[in-house]
Amino acid sequence: MPAAPLRESLDVAARVQAAAWRAFATAPDDIEARQRLIELLQDAPDAIDPAHEPALHALLGDASVDPQTLVPAGWALLDKAGRVPATPEAAAAWLEGDAFARDLLAAGFVATLAPEQALTALRRWLLLSGRWRDYPAALAALIAQADHNGGAWLIDAEEQARLDAEPTASIVRAYLPPPPALPDTPAYATPLTSMVAAHYILRPYPAWRRPMVVVPSTLPAMVAKLGPGAPTGLPVAADILIAGCGTGREAAHWALRCPDAQITAIDISPASLAFAAERCAAAGIGNITFRRLDLHGVAALGRQFDAVVCSGVLHHLADPERGWAAITGVLKPGGVMSLMVYSAYVRLRIMRARHLLADLHALPLSDAVLRAARARLMRDMPTIAGSFDFYTLTGVHDLLFHEQEDPFDITRIMRGMEALGLDFLGFRLSAGPRARYRLEHPDDPYRRDVEAWRALDRERPHPGRGLHHWWCAKPA
Repeated sequence: MPAAPLRESLDVAARVQAAAWRAFATAPDDIEARQRLIELLQDAPDAIDPAHEPALHALLGDASVDPQTLVPAGWALLDKAGRVPATPEAAAAWLEGDAFARDLLAAGFVATLAPEQALTALRRWLLLSGRWRDYPAALAALIAQADHNGGAWLIDAEEQARLDAEPTASIVRAYLPPPPALPDTPAYATPLTSMVAAHYILRPYPAWRRPMVVVPSTLPAMVAKLGPGAPTGLPVAADILIAGCGTGREAAHWALRCPDAQITAIDISPASLAFAAERCAAAGIGNITFRRLDLHGVAALGRQFDAVVCSGVLHHLADPERGWAAITGVLKPGGVMSLMVYSAYVRLRIMRARHLLADLHALPLSDAVLRAARARLMRDMPTIAGSFDFYTLTGVHDLLFHEQEDPFDITRIMRGMEALGLDFLGFRLSAGPRARYRLEHPDDPYRRDVEAWRALDRERPHPGRGLHHWWCAKPA
């Protein structure tokens, strides 16, 4: 986006955030006000006002908040305040004494390049100078950060030699977190399914700590907000299928949003399902049943669902339309479906990045290969650093080394719904882009203008973060 529109967009975001901060300050226990504020901070972290640091710091430790949602805004705040020193030694003293910065590192992975590079230089200085023992609080924060990013930060030859020479030194954990125990890979119906399952067994994606507490609702109340033509008569005690639940974050969201519903969450990766079950149990969520099941075999569940949710899955199938048909087959007449897929237009950039990494794709996959991919793209294609997934090894693995990817354009989405006999109910956006869309398209409150979305699909940055997320329904 050119500089002037970007500046204008940030100014608008800052004004919207200021209003959200005022609403939150007036009613700090209002879950809806908190949720809207956090969505806006996620959408435009650079619009943060440094004056809100105390409130942001408090939110970071709030058990009802997913801390990763706040980390980018926290680092943007520190950057605006000029708090990160330019030299590694000064940065060590700063981090040792700055509780907010340490809590950011402990809360979630750094997802912007400038602070990552400053902290990587700091870590290097601590290692090579041997001074890590002098900064125990800073070291603990860097160790926590390595656990979050999976060891994604770059390691040069001199650092690697020192790590090899002192493998039991406490600072090693700030570079390389302990590898997880891996379950066996079960047998699957096709070679591609086996490869994709192995992908998510090796690195369950995405990693998350705790779900965001949301305003409880019901499926019929949520669907009523989709506008005219949305199905009516859906039950409060709904049966909802999460088809391809991964590590369970979306299943947790739906279980909290619809506490009277029963959620069935399926996935092909036993590692992802184990992660999901552990996180949901820790959050006290009891209305989810997890099952290892290939999406294509969903009919084996033996029942139909009031709603089917499938996010980030169809584009990884050998035949996405066949998978879409399978989950449509278990949707009740009058039921609703929430889908999310990659934008083919936006993924052209990822295809270019993969082309730059062709030689690395030929190597056996390892953490070192993923770090080498990050290093090359930082040098040759720095725009890739705008992707959230660029900042963890699991994210880089999923973003740039996936075995199968077949994204969608708008035409393909519309043809798919027509072929399956589904009614389009509108595209979905998060709070910031939704407010902007409402201003620019006041005659389309339910975001059903396909041509408007086709134009948005070519925007940079993409209003849907490079994703198409939409609702549709099976006619009663």
